[in-house]
Amino acid sequence: MIRRMQEEQGHEKSACSSSSQMEALTALCDTLLPSLDVSSVDDDDSLIQFYQTSASMAATPHALSVFGERNTTPEDLLERRAVWLLSTRIGTFLLCGRKSLSGNFPYFQRFSRVSQEEREKILLSWSDS
Repeated sequence: MIRRMQEEQGHEKSACSSSSQMEALTALCDTLLPSLDVSSVDDDDSLIQFYQTSASMAATPHALSVFGERNTTPEDLLERRAVWLLSTRIGTFLLCGRKSLSGNFPYFQRFSRVSQEEREKILLSWSDS
């Protein structure tokens, strides 16, 4: 079923105009729905495979991008701008603050390069603001 969705969506126009924007959207999706390792908890292979499937493995970023292209409300345009900002180093810093900085050069990094743990903290801080 997922493969069929990917094939159908592969022919539709995406709202992400660059690969860096798709990387930012993928990082957002994988932060919200990451793959989980439950192999030590359960022996059921299908359950383990289910939990190890992240949002990007299920083609969620592409589906959201195609869905975003179909909608042209002001909120959708704002979401596209946010994804565009997150695809850049300075935009990530503007939206995410110090949590997006790296201790090594280059200090400013795109959202997709921020660690999973820091991305989770960033999204949690957004929910509180």
